[in-house]
Amino acid sequence: MSINVKGLRNKPRNLVSALAASMLVTASPAFADERDVEMEVIEEGDQKTLIQSVLIAAPVADVWAAFTTEDGYTSWAVPNVRIDLRTGGMMESNYSADFVEGDPQNIKNQIIAYVPERLLVLKNVQAPAGFASRETMDRLTSVFEFEAMSDGSTKVTIHGIGYGSDEESLKLIEFFKIGNQWSFEQLQKLFANEGTVPD
Repeated sequence: MSINVKGLRNKPRNLVSALAASMLVTASPAFADERDVEMEVIEEGDQKTLIQSVLIAAPVADVWAAFTTEDGYTSWAVPNVRIDLRTGGMMESNYSADFVEGDPQNIKNQIIAYVPERLLVLKNVQAPAGFASRETMDRLTSVFEFEAMSDGSTKVTIHGIGYGSDEESLKLIEFFKIGNQWSFEQLQKLFANEGTVPD
């Protein structure tokens, strides 16, 4: 199977469209310096986990808000999003300026669990048609960890869990390696340029 990115290139990208594994992030020619991003793939039998981490020069409360509030998320990730922050709630986004809630082309990620300013667990339940098979996407879960550092910065780590050894999974891993790295750069730029996330 192939990963279909036609129509997604040259549009705003996102992390928590991120979908680390369950968020749809797309590749871009510009991305965070590889030295800034820690990355590894852990293999356990046929299952693989993609882990990527980066330091963001902002307090954990501000970085958390950048992921979990509509104003915060649209300031760096996508032009439109609806976020219902609760267990079982949904994050629904689209790259289009003509966002319509409930559109079948929207990206929908269910909030499986969260711990404020520490942990966010997402599972993709809807992706644009043709991106990847539903069977593959249903195996994937994205776990975001937020760690407050002693210098006031925040370490963000994405665990993309549930990849297999099949061709589509391997292509998705490569796809998100680049896409998440690009998204990390956007998050770094947000705080370098603005310093805080909108309330």
